[in-house]
Amino acid sequence: MSIFLTVSFHFLLLTSFIGSQSSAQSQLTCLEILTAKSGPKVGESDRHGPLPSQGTLESSSGRFKRVLQKLGIDRNAAKKDGSNSQTSESLLLLAIQNQFKVLDRLSDDNLFVGTKNWGDLPTSVRNVLESIPGLNEVQRESLLSQISNTSVVSGKSRSFKFLIELGLYRKETWINLISNFNESFSTPEARLSEYYLPFLAQNMPESLRNEVLIVLGGQYRSLRKSEDFTPYGPKREVDLYFKWLLRGDLLINREMAQGKSPSDAFEAYILEVQKYILPENGIAFTEIMEILRTVQSSIPRGKVDLLGMIVPRVIYVGGSVPNGRGFLATSDLDLSSRFPFMDLERDYIEKSIISKVKSRYQAPRFFTHIGGEPLSLWQNLHPVVIRVTPDGLEMLVFDPKNRVDKRPKYITYRLE
Repeated sequence: MSIFLTVSFHFLLLTSFIGSQSSAQSQLTCLEILTAKSGPKVGESDRHGPLPSQGTLESSSGRFKRVLQKLGIDRNAAKKDGSNSQTSESLLLLAIQNQFKVLDRLSDDNLFVGTKNWGDLPTSVRNVLESIPGLNEVQRESLLSQISNTSVVSGKSRSFKFLIELGLYRKETWINLISNFNESFSTPEARLSEYYLPFLAQNMPESLRNEVLIVLGGQYRSLRKSEDFTPYGPKREVDLYFKWLLRGDLLINREMAQGKSPSDAFEAYILEVQKYILPENGIAFTEIMEILRTVQSSIPRGKVDLLGMIVPRVIYVGGSVPNGRGFLATSDLDLSSRFPFMDLERDYIEKSIISKVKSRYQAPRFFTHIGGEPLSLWQNLHPVVIRVTPDGLEMLVFDPKNRVDKRPKYITYRLE
């Protein structure tokens, strides 16, 4: 009873506070007030375990404990009293219902309008959504049953409800989103889910994660690379899903922590990807390594004196091929170098690589070009980039949580 009175008292105070605001946009949700607008940190832990020598950051359950402390509720005391302590989802349900009311008063646009990244969403929306993946299975099912019966009015509320269902790992919502990705790619729901992926990946049930990757992987070869004259299309969006749900960076680092060689860890990652992206006519691990050695053998040895500076010849290989999803019949080889090649040298290297790969693999459409793309471009889509010099091959493994607008953060492993 005392717990109920305490929650009711705080709820009345909260309702009074919300009602005193002059506009709907200035209203704060329960969860936003209780968490002082502090977003959670994404944990390291997932199906491949934590990164070596790095502890996990604050979990969503840790946030719930702080929420309860601010309410003055002692969960242990509640359990001793024999009361049903489902406080976490109760608080979230209160916050969600209040947020529906706020969003229904706003324009009928969906949440994606004017939203370019996760930080553009309203703070109150983010706080609720970031907390949902921390619920356990029983709490998720309880909250989902209550949310499913909630009627919403505006486009913003419908978008919010869709994101909540993703966060509660409702299977039907996930499968409807990804079943025909060439068509659903450009919808507001698909774009919003992209922003939510880093949080959704933390605690996704293994069975759902596996099914989502199977559905997406089965479509991969038929997906468009670009859309509306831009280089970003459905296939690139699916690359993002694989980056967050498969977490190749953690897999590789885990293999290394277990004493495997960089080459074995690289192969384990390729095989994991190709469990989902069908390997028929794809590029096997041994072929990937042969292609990388072909790039290496095509680079003239030695360094170049560039206006008094001794500059090494370095080429980076990124994209689909070193990440296990390339097909010789349709894929090109993405190369980049910040080294200022003379046109003659660039032309020689490109032609050398193309002729060797075409003759070795009977791939008449194979093509490559040395561009100047920054590593951050590939970091946004894939965990692995290969650095090639005349003297060796190095695997760069990127941390996906590192912001793309910052200096790329990666671990270097020498392959050979």
